[in-house]
Amino acid sequence: LQAMNSNWRASRQSSRLVHVKNHPEDLALSHLQIPGIESNPAPAPGVSQAYVERTLEEVELEYIAQTLRHTQGQKNRAASILGIERSTLDRKLKRLQDGS
Repeated sequence: LQAMNSNWRASRQSSRLVHVKNHPEDLALSHLQIPGIESNPAPAPGVSQAYVERTLEEVELEYIAQTLRHTQGQKNRAASILGIERSTLDRKLKRLQDGS
């Protein structure tokens, strides 16, 4: 019985390996699609196509600022919208004030 289980596991693993071997393009990261994002999206009407390079931190802090404007400075509500704890929001705002 143990030999049968071992043979079954080996055949299952080898069939998986053959599948991957037959489709190497499946392993290339450049072919991964990001859900909800088209590879060549058309710009929305009235939106500039200019791309501005920004760090993730810059984008994050701008979004936090926009959310605080939307909530008229209500930090608890902004933190809820952002999906973070109020203490995390305060820490991010302190980093913004410190300029780091």
